Amino acid sequence: MSNGCARNGCIKIRMLFFFVGMTAAFFIFKRFIDLDGIRESLIAKENLTKSNCLFVFAYIILYNSFLEESFFRGFLSGIFPNKLVGTIVSAAVFSVYHIGIFVTWFNPFIFAICIVGLAAVGVFLQWLSGKFESILASYITHACANVVLNIIGALMIFEVI
Repeated sequence: MSNGCARNGCIKIRMLFFFVGMTAAFFIFKRFIDLDGIRESLIAKENLTKSNCLFVFAYIILYNSFLEESFFRGFLSGIFPNKLVGTIVSAAVFSVYHIGIFVTWFNPFIFAICIVGLAAVGVFLQWLSGKFESILASYITHACANVVLNIIGALMIFEVI
């Protein structure tokens, strides 16, 4: 035990706060988000439909999460001799990389929150990767985060929310 808790217990608690935080953030900021505009964008720009969304979401969860973790945590952060610099650059690039997905979805205030939030997520994923000396933990966490986002996306495509 270190710092009063078992290694995996602390990790599970942090991951739980991460997922609860993501879900809470959606419901807190939902009134500031144009859900109809996002739905229309997903359908028009991403060609997402009721018939293909499960396949697309499976791809995002299983493969895209792995590709992003391999690049951002496995490669990009490692090319810097200073771990802190690698973490900051990796988190910043991770955040900016996602702009293309949601640049038209939010007003400037919510957009800024998303950018800062994604950078914080990038730091958290880097921390997990370093803590376990592998991208496996960050990949699993990233994939699970995409599960939450894709559930929200599916609810939007099927017009539940």
